[in-house]
Amino acid sequence: VEAALDEATELARVATDPESNPYASKYKAQDILEEAIRVLEGADTADDGGARQRQLRAAEAKLGFIKMETEDFAGGDTWLSRCIEGFAPGLCARVAAAAGDEDANHAQLPPEAAVSDDELARLVADAETAWDGLNMLGILWSRREQPRRALLYLLVAQRLARAVGVDEGKLAEAPATQQTLMNHTVFYLAQAYANLGDANRGARYAQLTLDMQLLTRDAFTPLEWAKNCVGLADYCVAEGRHAEAARCLRACEAVLREGAADMDDGDAEVAAGVGADINGRWARMCATILEMAASRQFGANPKRSEAAPRRIEFKSLTLEPVPVLLTPREIVTFEAARDVFNFGNAACASALKHYKLDGHVTDHVRLQQDKSRLLRALSRFEENDARVAAMTAARGAAIAPLLRQLSKQFYGHLLKEISFEVGTLQSDIVDFRAKRVEKRQRQGKAPKAADAAGLNLACSASIAAYEHFSSLYQEPQAGACTLPPYATEEEDEELAENENIQLADGAYAPPLETLMRRSLPRGVDFPEGLKIDDVGPIWRAHFHIARMWGRTLCATQEERVRVLSQALKAYEQLPGLARDLVSRMDKEGCTDVSVDALFGEELLICKQMEELLPSRISRVHYEGERALGPGL
Repeated sequence: VEAALDEATELARVATDPESNPYASKYKAQDILEEAIRVLEGADTADDGGARQRQLRAAEAKLGFIKMETEDFAGGDTWLSRCIEGFAPGLCARVAAAAGDEDANHAQLPPEAAVSDDELARLVADAETAWDGLNMLGILWSRREQPRRALLYLLVAQRLARAVGVDEGKLAEAPATQQTLMNHTVFYLAQAYANLGDANRGARYAQLTLDMQLLTRDAFTPLEWAKNCVGLADYCVAEGRHAEAARCLRACEAVLREGAADMDDGDAEVAAGVGADINGRWARMCATILEMAASRQFGANPKRSEAAPRRIEFKSLTLEPVPVLLTPREIVTFEAARDVFNFGNAACASALKHYKLDGHVTDHVRLQQDKSRLLRALSRFEENDARVAAMTAARGAAIAPLLRQLSKQFYGHLLKEISFEVGTLQSDIVDFRAKRVEKRQRQGKAPKAADAAGLNLACSASIAAYEHFSSLYQEPQAGACTLPPYATEEEDEELAENENIQLADGAYAPPLETLMRRSLPRGVDFPEGLKIDDVGPIWRAHFHIARMWGRTLCATQEERVRVLSQALKAYEQLPGLARDLVSRMDKEGCTDVSVDALFGEELLICKQMEELLPSRISRVHYEGERALGPGL
């Protein structure tokens, strides 16, 4: 029997079966085990001290495991349950009863509900077989999408481990087989809690798994370890635990360096991707830290709470220090913010070397968005308007080209994010240019050429980006997208070189006809079932379009009348658009979805503009009020 069990174990490990019969060795192992089980069930066990029963339980556990590997989950359940029931009759039924409703709170799942102290003692008598069987039942019920039952089997396995003296914190003292079993239990507990939506406990057990793999080197490969640790870093960032996330990322770097010498070309290529993922996480975390720091310094809620520090240490590794502040409340100066920016921006640049647009679209776009986030957060610490404007322009340089490069058919969701951000940052440039224009006007001077041209180009680009954002909800998701505000690169260059007009003192601005041709408001027709998260941005895009028309710089009185009339028309459309969007919205699960609740403050501004603009237009037309100005 022992020889049969050993042969079955070796056959189960064979990984070179032909494609036509990929489980040939495992099926042969099943036949051997089933025959061994028949022999053991018919054997005389009177004077063997329980040896035959231990062999029987081991054979049942092995057979259940092989059944699972051949995707026979029903057979796996049968034999694994027979194994556990042989130690503790009725345990599997009690687990099912205690697990109960799969939608219930998993906190009410004490392992004592399934196994008594006496039964635990019988499990301890053949701990490794019972432990392995409980682990496998945990996996089986997880695959059957019954995570509560899976969790309870794993909690019983954990209780058994502690009963035989194996604890997560003292794993180095345990025999190698028990180290492996404990690694499996903790790893599967991390998955079970994650499947139940308990991210905190899932992350805690994921950390324990990583720590134990470093300690025991059981089931340890540098690449897989680093990938899992990157996932733990993501969780820490989401929880605001930035120092711990940094330790996770430094640990990933250390493990990849340690394993680099033993990697073949294929592994090295995968490692390059993992390294780019790590750099991307550094960039994203730095952007998050800067945003939190800026909110504390300049936001409406400066005392925003941060997560209390916990401990993820990886004591067996030597980790490089992080050269920047990681606590948002400590970042109070531009210099400190700049250090975080430089660190994150360098990491982003390194990640972009691997994640190029051709072949890695989503990753490339997210990294460019992270670069924009870094610049935007840093700009809030900058007091010099010109440098703020330069940072805003750099944000546009990072993300605006993507509007021409991405296909709406496949990347419509990314284009929506990018086009709205481009519209917003261009409106910020308009505000900056308008300040400079108004300052010179107060001094009785005409605008400078760069400010005049820059203001109108930004107005047109903002309008076009917002209109493009809105169109993504209206038009079929097919074809390529153009870069606002013009249709092609050739037209961009033609405008820049030939289509400028000269103002009184030599300043330049794009001709009004170009703006009118590209950005006339058009009728809208949105689909039914809009999400509430989409309705607000769509309407506010049109609100910003109206505002940009009022900001446009004009060379003549006639042009000023036309632009203000265009702004008035845009504001007049907004109340009806708000009603139309709300009528088309999917209201399931929403509470107050009235027009006033969603757009009340902005609609008051629209009403004011509808009342103010006609008299403004009249003064420009009949009284010659200043025609050359940034308007509203």
